[in-house]
Amino acid sequence: GINPKEIINLKLTGTFSNDQFGYIRDNMPYLEAVNMRDLRTKNQPTLEWYYGEGTDDWGLPYIADDFIPQRAFNKMGYLSYVVWPEHLKGIGFLAFAGCNLRGSLIFPEGLKYIANDCFCAYGHQLSALSGELYIPSTVEYIGSHAFGGYDGNGLNLTGELVLPSKMKYLGGGAFSNAKYLTGRIQIPEGLKVLEPAWKNVGQMSGDIRIPQGVKIVNGVSNWGGEGDWDGYEYAPKITSLYLPEGVEEIGYGAFAYNDKLSGDIKCPTTLKKISERAFMNTSINHISLPEGLEILEYQVFSGCQHLQDTITIPSSVIQVRTEAFAGCEK
Repeated sequence: GINPKEIINLKLTGTFSNDQFGYIRDNMPYLEAVNMRDLRTKNQPTLEWYYGEGTDDWGLPYIADDFIPQRAFNKMGYLSYVVWPEHLKGIGFLAFAGCNLRGSLIFPEGLKYIANDCFCAYGHQLSALSGELYIPSTVEYIGSHAFGGYDGNGLNLTGELVLPSKMKYLGGGAFSNAKYLTGRIQIPEGLKVLEPAWKNVGQMSGDIRIPQGVKIVNGVSNWGGEGDWDGYEYAPKITSLYLPEGVEEIGYGAFAYNDKLSGDIKCPTTLKKISERAFMNTSINHISLPEGLEILEYQVFSGCQHLQDTITIPSSVIQVRTEAFAGCEK
């Protein structure tokens, strides 16, 4: 019989189960290319930590057909070339993380879900992807760090990034450290929460318009958690910001270190809280704070040296934390 350890090219047909993917991952360590064009799948787990019925908060099903399951090819370091299934609907958690995929990522129309960490680069799990990234118009969900990286590592994807207008969820760090992506930052109208998907994507730029319906703005680029400001010199070149009525909170470090962000910021009347370091070290000139605002957190405008006018604190504010305006020269 054939020794599976000697297989380097593989074509998959018929209908596969999760166990069959596991067999390939565990027994074909030198696999370089896989053709899944005619493959169908049934009842595949999409996330590692949940196997039941239903979906997550943003619509990703936990069990689904025509999915490449979670960890399907995870850490298969020789895998370089993939032909996608013709009927592909989704790609699960860590499915290709740690692979050596090369060239461009061009997904088929009909794809709807790309789960967390699908193609991520972190630690020893790096990718040789160095071409363009094409996301089809049918995609509704891209999970956190799906094409991102950790610890300063990132995919070498190039070209203009265009997101589908019908997207419902875009996770934090989705494209983090992909420093060669270009184009304008476009925020899909269907998003309800804005996460910092573009951390350290320094060749992208844009005039940011937050979509109607977003209540929490957690940022566009550089927030990564408490103390995580690595690589802020690669922040996207955000030049202006529009916040619609309905926004209630601006999150931790939402626009921190975006030093191209300037001009006047008008906050909506629905705003209740501006979190720690939200505008730290930006170049904004003036900000209008609405009645109804309640909390200005620690270092919220710290280092904003271009603030020119007197900032009026509304009577509704019940808490201004220390160093809220530290380093503001005016």
